[in-house]
Order: sequence, then structure tokens, then C-alpha cells
Amino acid sequence: MTSPQLHPENKSSFDFSAITSRPYAIFGVVIASLLVINQIYYSHVMSSSNLSSSSSSPSYDLSFTPLVEILNTRNPGEYSPWKQELYTRLDHMRSKCGVPCSINSIDDFYKFATRGYPGGTRGSSSTTTTTSSPGIITADKEPTGSNSEVRLEVPINCQQIFELKEIDAGDMTFPPAPPEELVPLYTLGGSIPVVPNEVLKSAYLNGNDKLIWTREDVETRKELLKKGELTGTYGIPETNKVRDFILNKMSLYGKSVLVIGSENPWLEVAALLAGAAKITTLDYVKIESLHPKIDAYTPSAFRAAYLDGRLGTTSTNTFDVILSHSSLQHSGLGRYGDALNPWGDVLSLARAWCVTKDGGEMMLGLPTCSKDNVLWNIHRCYGPLRWPLITMNWVKIDGEDYSYEADGIGSAIGVLHAFKKVS
Repeated sequence: MTSPQLHPENKSSFDFSAITSRPYAIFGVVIASLLVINQIYYSHVMSSSNLSSSSSSPSYDLSFTPLVEILNTRNPGEYSPWKQELYTRLDHMRSKCGVPCSINSIDDFYKFATRGYPGGTRGSSSTTTTTSSPGIITADKEPTGSNSEVRLEVPINCQQIFELKEIDAGDMTFPPAPPEELVPLYTLGGSIPVVPNEVLKSAYLNGNDKLIWTREDVETRKELLKKGELTGTYGIPETNKVRDFILNKMSLYGKSVLVIGSENPWLEVAALLAGAAKITTLDYVKIESLHPKIDAYTPSAFRAAYLDGRLGTTSTNTFDVILSHSSLQHSGLGRYGDALNPWGDVLSLARAWCVTKDGGEMMLGLPTCSKDNVLWNIHRCYGPLRWPLITMNWVKIDGEDYSYEADGIGSAIGVLHAFKKVS
């Protein structure tokens, strides 16, 4: 309907009778117009909402060929009970954990790679031309190391990941190399070399040993750390660097803290020194803490506590801060009596992400190389591929590099980064 118009050059042409003679008709038209406008607006909002949902949580092809099928096809005349059990467990894990277990090649990596803060455009390794968009990651914009701004945005189903008891499985086999069927999964389809090394057997997960942390011992360590005299795990200089990082770059006062991997309570006393209100330690080894501010869990007990809603701030089942230093690189390599798991480190940190409050922080320290590698069965060394992979859905907010003695095998580059959780 065309409304009467008032033109400055022809004021006398405006006919008021067009309105006053049909008040009820005009009223009806106004109401009808408002309803149409409202419907258009609502449809636009819903369309935008659906687009946003589709772009942030698109459907992914998570199909895969089961390892058991690959094994039986390659070796039809042979039967390995160990492999059958291991692969059955990994196949079930992969079918339930979703996208975090589906990034097993460079192409998969680039599907989720962005640059910088949340909302960066995803790229593809098949893209060969450079785009002017600052967010996209393409094959000619290869990530360059731990200081790269490349990051992965990945949907995570926390309930399913915590329900997977297979993640916490133990195995005392200590294989000298990863089975050939698992090599592509450990190496992003052959992009990361596996370097043979002396196989270490440091079985905590299935061991009967238990550590006891007394209140007196913890407080003594705290005083030593305050004076810069605590040896920690990697020596006094490295312990002091981590202490200073926590004190200067993290905010722990009055907060709940999860420490991942701490054979002796050096990170815990650093958290206490920074004013943490409550600390929970997660480690393969059984720990009995007699300090009122420190609790300790093995992986299976931690999983059960999460499913029961008993972790961190119990009203939310979350922690304010995560601390982990030189621990996650071992997950899934079998060195500590844990079962082989190509996604062990990724899933360990995915669980940590799940139990971190929105906007919570994390300090993560990992051995770092210019190029990724797996030193079997010692540890992974993180480079431009596995740093973004393990820290999916986290954004770096600070960082520091330094050297330390790693696992008694010589000098390595240790990298500490502070992250913020992206929901």
C-alpha cells in the first residue's frame, strides 16, 4: 500500500480526507503492517540464529575405518589378543569422543585452524592461494611454532568424554614402538616423525605405591619456594621461573586450582604461595594429601568425581585455574603404565577444558621443538602442529621460553604459556 506523500513543492496536493474518512480501515492496515514487520524481523533473527549455529557447530564427517578391521585385513592369518583388545578399546573411544579424536591428518588439522582470537576464518590445506582475510589459515601460511597465533576451534562433548573409561585404561606392556596401525594416528598421517629411544618403564597407573603429602612437608616446601630454594622436579632455577610465571602472569588468589601431573607438590606450593583457596591434583600415582587445601585424584577417580558433580567449585563442577608443567606430553605413550592412546594428550586437556569455568585461565608448560616429533616412549615434543592441537579452544594471553633438562635425556626447550578458555 502506498501512503499519501507530502511534497514541499505541492503542499496543497495532500488530501486529509484520505485518512479521516476511513479511520477503521487505516487502523486495520496499521495493525496488519506491524504484524508483517514483526514477522519479517522474527524470520530474520531466526535465520541469523540458524546460520550462526550452523557455522559454529557444523556437521562433520566422523566416519572411520575401525582399527580392528584394518588389523584383520592386513594380517588375516595372525591373531594378537593384545592388539585386538587395544584396538577394540580405541575404536569405541573414537566413536564416542567426536571431533577431538578425528583430527588425524594435516587436512583434518586445517579444517579447524584459525589465526588469533575466536571467530577467525577456518582454512583448508587444499587452499593454495593466499587470502587477504587475516583469519584464514592456508597451506602457504604454515604455523611456525609455539608462538604462532594458529589455534583450533573444535566442538567438545564433555559428558561423552568423561563417560569414556577407556581413556583411563592401564597397560603394562611397554611396547618398544607404536604398532604400525597406530602410527598414522600418532603422527597426523605421517606429518610427525616417531623417533626411537630407550623404552622407559615408570609404571604409576597400575602400581600399588602411594605418596603421602603431609601438611608439614607442604608448608616446608612453600617456605623454600618463597626463598627461591625449592628444587622441585627440574631444579631450583626452573622451579623459580615457573613460580615467577604463576605469581606474575596468573591470578590465583582465592581461587580453585587444578594441577595436572605433579609427582611432588611443587606446583601446589606455588599455587598456595599465590593465594589459591583450594587445590586439586590429578596424577597417575596415588596420592594421599593431609593438607587441608589440597585434594588428589587418579584419572579414574577424577572421572567418577566429575560425573558425580564433586569437582572444584561443587556448584558448577569447575575450577578457576589449570596448572600443568611437563606432564601431558607423556599421556598415551605407555611409559607410565597407561594404555596406548594416540589422542591421550589431547583428551587429557579436553577434560581440563571441560572442568574450567568460562573465561578461566591455564598455565601450560611443554617440551617444545621447531618441528613436532614423538620420542618413543619418552614424550612428545610440541611444535607448530601439536601445540595448537593440544590447546584447542584456548587462547594464548602470555608466554615465556626457557631451557631445562627433560627426562634425563639432555637439554630441551621448555615453553610456558598462559591461556584463557574459549567457550
